[in-house]
Amino acid sequence: MSDYSQPGIVPLAHFPDERGFLDVVWKKGDPHPMPAIRQIISNNSASGVIRGMHYQWPLPMGKFVMCLCGKIFDVLIDVRRDSPEFGEWQNFFLEEGDGTALWVPRGYAHGFQALRDGTVVAYLCDEAYQPEYDHSISPVDTDIGIPWVYDGQMSEKDLKAPKLKDIPQEELPYGDCL
Repeated sequence: MSDYSQPGIVPLAHFPDERGFLDVVWKKGDPHPMPAIRQIISNNSASGVIRGMHYQWPLPMGKFVMCLCGKIFDVLIDVRRDSPEFGEWQNFFLEEGDGTALWVPRGYAHGFQALRDGTVVAYLCDEAYQPEYDHSISPVDTDIGIPWVYDGQMSEKDLKAPKLKDIPQEELPYGDCL
């Protein structure tokens, strides 16, 4: 993947053998979506847990997402209010040992569903989390229609999140926030 203005799977240098595998996530000189990593976040989820759909504005955050253990159904929504793809979603599957990561550009809401108990996901972020800029969209927004793999547990925050159409325009990214 060379166009980091768009979301997509990023192949890692993946070296499996009889002992397991080694992934080279980044090394100096490699093309990489982020000029700097400002925060690293990880979480652990039980099977079925849905986390998302989250974005940060007006201080947007790009994320390099890796599934370190387990498997996830990962979803992105373009929430840039002036984008021709506004409100469109894409999904990807990430699994431990598959030798891939996912790039989530600024201006996209992100969420996932854990498909195995003990799923561990790590995010390398190009901006630090700022609670005052945190925004959410309902993961079960019927207008968007994300087909989650199965019904899953969600946080109170995600259960109460508004539909995309109910979010005020000033709380949505715009322009070249990438």
